[in-house]
Amino acid sequence: TLVAQILKISSSYSAPPQIAHDGFGAGHGNPCGSKCTDCSSYVSCVLSQATGKKIDMTTVGLAGIGKSVPYNQRQPGDVIVWNGGVGGGHTGIIATVDGKGGTMWNNQCTGCGGVKLSRYPYAPRTAAAAVVRRV
Repeated sequence: TLVAQILKISSSYSAPPQIAHDGFGAGHGNPCGSKCTDCSSYVSCVLSQATGKKIDMTTVGLAGIGKSVPYNQRQPGDVIVWNGGVGGGHTGIIATVDGKGGTMWNNQCTGCGGVKLSRYPYAPRTAAAAVVRRV
Protein backbone atom coordinates (compact mmCIF):
# COMPACT_ATOMS: atom_id res chain seq x y z
CA THR A 1 0.00 0.00 0.00
CA LEU A 2 1.00 3.65 -0.33
CA VAL A 3 1.02 4.07 3.47
CA ALA A 4 3.42 1.13 3.85
CA GLN A 5 5.70 2.63 1.18
CA ILE A 6 5.66 6.05 2.89
CA LEU A 7 6.54 4.53 6.27
CA LYS A 8 9.26 2.26 4.83
CA ILE A 9 10.92 5.14 2.98
CA SER A 10 10.54 7.49 5.98
CA SER A 11 12.36 5.15 8.31
CA SER A 12 15.07 4.28 5.77
CA TYR A 13 16.65 7.71 6.23
CA SER A 14 17.13 7.22 9.99
CA ALA A 15 20.30 5.14 9.50
CA PRO A 16 23.35 6.19 7.49
CA PRO A 17 23.45 7.52 4.92
CA GLN A 18 21.16 10.20 6.36
CA ILE A 19 20.04 13.18 4.39
CA ALA A 20 22.11 16.00 5.86
CA HIS A 21 22.09 19.74 5.32
CA ASP A 22 24.81 21.18 3.12
CA GLY A 23 23.77 24.81 3.06
CA PHE A 24 20.59 25.24 1.05
CA GLY A 25 17.21 24.35 2.56
CA ALA A 26 13.64 23.87 1.39
CA GLY A 27 12.43 24.77 -2.05
CA HIS A 28 15.72 24.20 -3.89
CA GLY A 29 15.71 21.65 -6.73
CA ASN A 30 15.24 17.94 -6.18
CA PRO A 31 14.62 17.04 -2.51
CA CYS A 32 16.27 13.63 -3.02
CA GLY A 33 18.99 14.70 -5.44
CA SER A 34 21.60 15.87 -2.97
CA LYS A 35 22.43 15.88 0.72
CA CYS A 36 20.49 19.11 1.14
CA THR A 37 17.42 19.03 3.29
CA ASP A 38 15.39 20.41 6.11
CA CYS A 39 12.03 19.16 7.40
CA SER A 40 9.99 19.99 4.30
CA SER A 41 12.62 18.73 1.85
CA TYR A 42 12.79 15.43 3.76
CA VAL A 43 9.00 14.98 3.66
CA SER A 44 8.93 15.99 -0.01
CA CYS A 45 11.67 13.45 -0.80
CA VAL A 46 9.82 10.62 0.94
CA LEU A 47 6.48 11.45 -0.70
CA SER A 48 8.09 11.90 -4.13
CA GLN A 49 9.68 8.45 -3.88
CA ALA A 50 6.49 6.80 -2.60
CA THR A 51 4.12 8.38 -5.14
CA GLY A 52 6.40 8.87 -8.14
CA LYS A 53 5.23 12.49 -8.33
CA LYS A 54 7.05 15.75 -7.70
CA ILE A 55 5.94 17.09 -4.31
CA ASP A 56 6.17 20.75 -3.21
CA MET A 57 9.21 21.31 -1.00
CA THR A 58 7.81 23.85 1.46
CA THR A 59 5.66 23.58 4.58
CA VAL A 60 3.07 25.82 2.88
CA GLY A 61 2.94 23.47 -0.12
CA LEU A 62 2.79 20.35 2.05
CA ALA A 63 -0.10 21.86 4.04
CA GLY A 64 -2.17 21.67 0.84
CA ILE A 65 -1.33 18.21 -0.55
CA GLY A 66 -3.71 15.27 -0.55
CA LYS A 67 -6.83 15.64 1.54
CA SER A 68 -7.36 17.31 4.88
CA VAL A 69 -7.79 15.02 7.88
CA PRO A 70 -8.99 16.13 11.32
CA TYR A 71 -6.21 15.84 13.92
CA ASN A 72 -8.20 13.26 15.91
CA GLN A 73 -8.42 11.04 12.78
CA ARG A 74 -4.69 11.11 11.89
CA GLN A 75 -2.99 7.82 11.02
CA PRO A 76 0.54 6.57 10.40
CA GLY A 77 1.71 7.77 6.98
CA ASP A 78 -0.15 11.09 7.21
CA VAL A 79 1.78 14.34 6.88
CA ILE A 80 1.62 16.73 9.83
CA VAL A 81 2.43 20.42 9.26
CA TRP A 82 2.73 23.50 11.43
CA ASN A 83 2.88 26.71 9.37
CA GLY A 84 4.76 29.66 10.85
CA GLY A 85 4.43 30.63 14.47
CA VAL A 86 7.23 30.59 17.02
CA GLY A 87 10.23 28.84 15.49
CA GLY A 88 8.78 28.92 11.97
CA GLY A 89 7.04 26.07 10.20
CA HIS A 90 7.73 22.38 10.65
CA THR A 91 6.55 19.12 9.12
CA GLY A 92 6.96 15.37 9.51
CA ILE A 93 5.43 12.03 8.62
CA ILE A 94 3.31 10.43 11.34
CA ALA A 95 4.76 7.08 12.42
CA THR A 96 2.55 6.32 15.43
CA VAL A 97 -0.58 7.70 17.07
CA ASP A 98 -1.39 7.57 20.79
CA GLY A 99 -3.49 9.48 23.30
CA LYS A 100 -0.81 12.13 23.80
CA GLY A 101 -0.03 12.63 20.10
CA GLY A 102 2.46 10.12 18.78
CA THR A 103 5.75 9.99 16.94
CA MET A 104 6.78 11.35 13.56
CA TRP A 105 9.73 10.93 11.23
CA ASN A 106 11.27 14.36 10.68
CA ASN A 107 14.45 16.28 10.04
CA GLN A 108 14.16 18.87 12.79
CA CYS A 109 16.20 21.58 11.10
CA THR A 110 18.91 22.16 8.56
CA GLY A 111 21.74 21.60 11.04
CA CYS A 112 20.30 19.16 13.61
CA GLY A 113 21.97 15.93 12.57
CA GLY A 114 19.56 14.24 10.22
CA VAL A 115 16.28 12.35 10.30
CA LYS A 116 14.88 11.31 13.68
CA LEU A 117 11.78 9.78 15.19
CA SER A 118 10.36 12.49 17.50
CA ARG A 119 7.29 12.95 19.69
CA TYR A 120 4.54 15.34 18.68
CA PRO A 121 2.92 17.67 19.61
CA TYR A 122 5.42 19.74 21.54
CA ALA A 123 5.64 23.40 22.46
CA PRO A 124 5.18 25.57 20.51
CA ARG A 125 3.81 23.10 17.93
CA THR A 126 0.43 22.25 19.43
CA ALA A 127 -2.23 19.81 18.28
CA ALA A 128 -4.61 22.74 17.73
CA ALA A 129 -2.16 24.41 15.34
CA ALA A 130 -1.40 21.23 13.36
CA VAL A 131 -2.59 20.60 9.81
CA VAL A 132 -2.87 16.91 8.92
CA ARG A 133 -2.89 15.77 5.28
CA ARG A 134 -3.39 12.32 3.77
CA VAL A 135 -1.74 11.60 0.42
